[in-house]
Amino acid sequence: MHQLSEETKASFKKIVGLEYEEILAMSHDEIMAYQKAKIPGLGFSKVRKKGRYGRGNPLLARRKIRTFEDLDRIFEGLKRIK
Repeated sequence: MHQLSEETKASFKKIVGLEYEEILAMSHDEIMAYQKAKIPGLGFSKVRKKGRYGRGNPLLARRKIRTFEDLDRIFEGLKRIK
């Protein structure tokens, strides 16, 4: 079992909206449903921040990471060409 400090639990509740113990008691399906309902914009930002350019993951800095939605759009475009 995980041991989290009270400060970490408070931060977790502020970000997620649920107590840490509530998340542990939930099933995977319940967690996924909660995530879709409450946290819809979870993902990579398309906006490049100049202060972070060149630091960290180079794929993020160059916007080379593709999501499944991006790949679906690319493949749909390729299907139309054929």
